[in-house]
Amino acid sequence: MVNSKSTVCAIVVSVMFTIGAMSGAAEAVVEVNMGGSSSSTPFASEVPLSLCNAAPLPVHYVNGPIPSSGTVSITSGKLHTWVCQRTVGGVTEDIIVRYSATGSSDGIKKLQQPETDPLSNMNFLDHVAAVGCVGPTLKTRPSDGKQYNEFTGCAGATLADATNPLPLNIGWSDVRGSSFHQTGPITNTVTPLDQFALISTQVAIVPFAIVVGNGVYRIDPATNTTLGSVQNLSRPQVESLLSRQVTDWRRLGLGTAPVGSPVGTAADATSPVTLCLRTAGSGTKAALDETVMVTATEIALGSTNLTNAADGVYFGTSNQDVRDCIQGNAGAGRPAHPKGVGYMEGDQASLMTGGYIVPLDGFLSYDPSLPIADRKRDLFCGKFTYWVAGQMLTRNVSSPDADTARLIQDLIYTSTNPPTIDILPAGAFWAAPGSMNVFKNADKGPILLKSLPMPYAGC
Repeated sequence: MVNSKSTVCAIVVSVMFTIGAMSGAAEAVVEVNMGGSSSSTPFASEVPLSLCNAAPLPVHYVNGPIPSSGTVSITSGKLHTWVCQRTVGGVTEDIIVRYSATGSSDGIKKLQQPETDPLSNMNFLDHVAAVGCVGPTLKTRPSDGKQYNEFTGCAGATLADATNPLPLNIGWSDVRGSSFHQTGPITNTVTPLDQFALISTQVAIVPFAIVVGNGVYRIDPATNTTLGSVQNLSRPQVESLLSRQVTDWRRLGLGTAPVGSPVGTAADATSPVTLCLRTAGSGTKAALDETVMVTATEIALGSTNLTNAADGVYFGTSNQDVRDCIQGNAGAGRPAHPKGVGYMEGDQASLMTGGYIVPLDGFLSYDPSLPIADRKRDLFCGKFTYWVAGQMLTRNVSSPDADTARLIQDLIYTSTNPPTIDILPAGAFWAAPGSMNVFKNADKGPILLKSLPMPYAGC
């Protein structure tokens, strides 16, 4: 659909399809909609490029801030749409693959409904109708040299201008449905989800991270001055923070000071803790509940208003919201909380500029100080415990349309193929299940050793 809202984004996609039609090569347009886990965004939003194997160059569209009722309802980077051509069995087809990052529970709940039921719908980026797209920018994936054109900032005056409600075909979830039993904020509760009727495929080992704002420091108790960044948080300390048993960093021997303070700076007289949490339904939250919050429960009282600058407890619907809560996002009207603590998917946490990853019980899922081959040592060896095996889910049967079902299967195969993890940027943090020396049969654990020989020899 091309209308007065259409921008250069629509022109590019129109040209692509025209070229295919003129050449006589394109036989069909096949569309697949993926969504759910926001932790999986860096992975899921890159996988479609691996299927694009025919000219012209693939085009990647990424949303900008999309408002609803005067506020930003979808922040930048949550919606992705790929438009390209691929040749399969000598037939060239146009494909459109979309991803909508909300929460892992959506990756299960939406698939529990038939495709024809509106309850199966999620909001996906309408790359034709969206305005404000900036680009195209020619980009190259460093790992394999594959090129594509990218448009960013695609949005609209309202949610309806920039998105289409479409049925979910592939759900992404960090955790199994049985791991959902959280509350937060207080009026938002999820109960275990039955995924028995769905087909689940393990994708990769997904590690998470505990992050703190750049205003949190180690403190010299004798002088009450800063000693540098926080070097460790134990699991019980994380529990005490996230359950709100500890509301001031000083009770943990830590403190706060202005961002960028050199060693020796006087610490603040009070160091209140801001919590940047996920809403119930988040796989990141469920994974935390299963693996870290062993003897305490994460607090359920707080606000979803991320435009509030006060110290307190805030809930976001995505990893991006936790990032914004800690480091701020001026474009969305969200102030920074440099005294904050939160949790995120490891790869996305590593990209933060207003906060940093803190080892959990002395271990990191990815340690950049080690040689490349050993950087996931603590994850491979089972010493770092905040991880789960992420999954892709489909209905059984995945789609009544044969072409759509084939594309769904190809996306799943590509995503679960071990070399894919090494190709994609998120692969620096994620791990193929076969590369782990440990495994667990449930998200909670226990973590068990595999039989000899071990895949990784560095433990």
